[in-house]
Amino acid sequence: MDVYFSIVMPIYKTEKVIIERAIKSVENQIFKNWELIIVDDNPKNSEYKNIVRCLSEKNRNDKISFIIQENNRGANAARNEGVKHSKGMWCAFIDADDEWM
Repeated sequence: MDVYFSIVMPIYKTEKVIIERAIKSVENQIFKNWELIIVDDNPKNSEYKNIVRCLSEKNRNDKISFIIQENNRGANAARNEGVKHSKGMWCAFIDADDEWM
């Protein structure tokens, strides 16, 4: 099945429980033809790098992928990086501290 929606989520200094809630809100959507691309935009020596690495090991599957940038480049650069890796016909964006209903 081809991907219809690519969803890009930049992450910057966000707690694990908040990121997990955002991921779950995407997974709970009725429409299932999507991919979620999570882009870690934390600074190189940030404590948050470990959070994202743990999440990527736990959640990596055929629908969720993680891009871990070595350096912080800002939210727009992270979104653009996610779009570059997207396979969908359409792109949607969700921030790490948001939830989709």
